[in-house]
Amino acid sequence: MLQEIKETYKTLPMFRSFFQQKYFVLNDIDFPTPDGKYWQARKEMWVHFEGLVLAYFSRKKEIAKQGFYNAKIRKLQEEMKKYPEGSPDYDILRAKIEFYQVKRNECEYKIRLIEKEIRERIREIKGWVKIIKELEPQLKYSKEDPEEHQKEFWNAKIEVEKKIREIYGVKDEHEAKKVYSAISGVEKANKDLKDKKE
Repeated sequence: MLQEIKETYKTLPMFRSFFQQKYFVLNDIDFPTPDGKYWQARKEMWVHFEGLVLAYFSRKKEIAKQGFYNAKIRKLQEEMKKYPEGSPDYDILRAKIEFYQVKRNECEYKIRLIEKEIRERIREIKGWVKIIKELEPQLKYSKEDPEEHQKEFWNAKIEVEKKIREIYGVKDEHEAKKVYSAISGVEKANKDLKDKKE
């Protein structure tokens, strides 16, 4: 069982796969234009970059706390030498040491989780960078001004939503969007795979 847990820790993604990023986050309903997809990819990349920086500082804090707990433990161990084993003062100091050891070990666990998060965020950022590079040749508008593409983007989005209503009806628009998004994502992925084989 422990081996399976270790393997899961090592391989289980915390965030989206490249496939999910490309075909389901940047789906044709929410982002019907290459420019819309491009700007959303940049936003997604930025969110993960911010998370990466915060995770870096969280890791630094946990390492500092670990050092603090180690210093407290050493100080308490020195103090324990003043009292006979089994005396109330000795037992209190021993309990404090155990408490700080638990806190130190908790820091170690948090550091491992944060390190996994950092690796996963870097992986997702790389995915967004790849997608951004793929989208750049398809851009109709500026890479510097996110406002330029808005009119065309929103008109295209409204047209797609009208099409969904026509195909699926208006009883459950949210469910219809989910279904259409899944279908279009799979179709797009299959087309890309077919193009790669040819």
